[in-house]
Formats: sequence, C-alpha cells, structure tokens
Amino acid sequence: MDELSAIQRDLLVVLTGFDGPSGQLLKAELEEYYQTELNNSHLYSNLERLIEAGFVEKGEQDGRTNFYFPGEKC
Repeated sequence: MDELSAIQRDLLVVLTGFDGPSGQLLKAELEEYYQTELNNSHLYSNLERLIEAGFVEKGEQDGRTNFYFPGEKC
C-alpha cells in the first residue's frame, strides 16, 4: 500500500465502511472529511487506479450508477 496516494488510501477506508457504495456516496463522505469539494474526474481517476491495481472492484447497479467494493488486495 506504500504506492497509494493519500486520497486512494482514504477511498479504501471509506469504501470498507459501506456495503457497495456508489461513487457519489464515496465522494460525499470524502468531501465531508476533507471539508472541501472534490472534482469528479479526480475521484473517478483514483478509483480507476485502485481498480487496475486490484484494491477495488466495480459493479453496475443500473445504466448510470456503479458500486464499488474491496478487491482481492484488500
């Protein structure tokens, strides 16, 4: 986990506190923690990096909404 950025580690912490949260729920939780608004592209690019590294997996809830859960490396 040394290779992860602070936001990536924070995403993993928030992710494990929920059962299949959406990206928007993760964003809202991090914005509350950071006390600032997060850019969607910053959030989702970090989620994608975590998916590629095996820390996070993604599922589809409906045509627009994805949900996320811990991957095999967590």
